[in-house]
Amino acid sequence: MAEQISDQDPGIEVTAKDLKTGETQTTVVKDDYVLITAGTCYLHHLNDFPRAGTRVLTVKGRNGRSADRG
Repeated sequence: MAEQISDQDPGIEVTAKDLKTGETQTTVVKDDYVLITAGTCYLHHLNDFPRAGTRVLTVKGRNGRSADRG
């Protein structure tokens, strides 16, 4: 069973930095998730299963494989 989140839970702070440009972006995530991809990796597909309350994220392109986004 999933852990319950209280209203007092501050969440987490996530910062991502582009090493090429030095640009950073920070956000606070509470009761949610963050998917960060780099290089050839990308979100290929997303499946929602509302009855089960789950979501499946398919990421492709790891280690340069499946770099075509078709």
